[in-house]
Amino acid sequence: MLEVLSWIKLNCKHICSTWYKWITICSFIVGSFFPFSLFVEGNSCLKPVILIAAGVLIFLLVAFCSYYKRTISIWKKGNGSIEVCYDDLLKIALEDTDKKKIIAIPVNTTFDTIVDDAGTSEPLVSDNTLHGKWLTRCNEWGLSLENIDEQIKKALSDVKVLKTRIQKKRGKLLEYPIGTVVPIKGAHNTIFLLTALSRFDEKNNAQSTSENLSDVIKSLVKYIDENGQGNSLYLPVMGTGLSRMNLEKNEAFHLIKYELLACSLRIHERIMIVIYNDSKNEISIWD
Repeated sequence: MLEVLSWIKLNCKHICSTWYKWITICSFIVGSFFPFSLFVEGNSCLKPVILIAAGVLIFLLVAFCSYYKRTISIWKKGNGSIEVCYDDLLKIALEDTDKKKIIAIPVNTTFDTIVDDAGTSEPLVSDNTLHGKWLTRCNEWGLSLENIDEQIKKALSDVKVLKTRIQKKRGKLLEYPIGTVVPIKGAHNTIFLLTALSRFDEKNNAQSTSENLSDVIKSLVKYIDENGQGNSLYLPVMGTGLSRMNLEKNEAFHLIKYELLACSLRIHERIMIVIYNDSKNEISIWD
């Protein structure tokens, strides 16, 4: 119950706006075709009670329908669109589809593939991040860490190295610019776009900024415009958690959404922002 109330509070503006539209439509229909006095003639005290009950019922119906709405479109032009949904990104990546689907995975600027747990000294990729979860489950897409490293090396062969991390004790030493994109082909007709979002400091703690996130979105839009071939791109809500960007989930979502809208002239494919179901009370698809 508390979860539902928290969701209603988060989406109150949308619910009230939709409720007002439906109240207006219903009032017009009732007033035009079914004179209200016919139902309460001789008992005028029932009128406000019926009106209030009808208003509450419509509010609850609007809230119920909105709560179970999973996908909305926020922009569309030609074949291009920007949509938002509640779902699981890696679950989408596992679905067998006729068309290819492109899944963005934010990674660090050295494209490390070593996943460490919290007990490791100066750990590299955390198993609590999308990057780490994807690496630990890579076999589900017919991939191995060796194969992933091979594809990364091949894709970066023509990319200018930003610098060499000679102080780094473990993992990869060559660092690439924020926004660098590496495609990884996997099973289930899925292509993963590893996208450099954060830099590791001297203790391998990921560091990133909102400017970095903006650069990543622009880079992904550019890549999908040039290489997407009409296939859908799925984006996670990046910039929260261990990236140390200090953005709330709703703030990160809005930043991604507005950056995509700013790049809309280059969008000719379907781009879907995927919000995890457990973030439903923190991010509103209606804002």
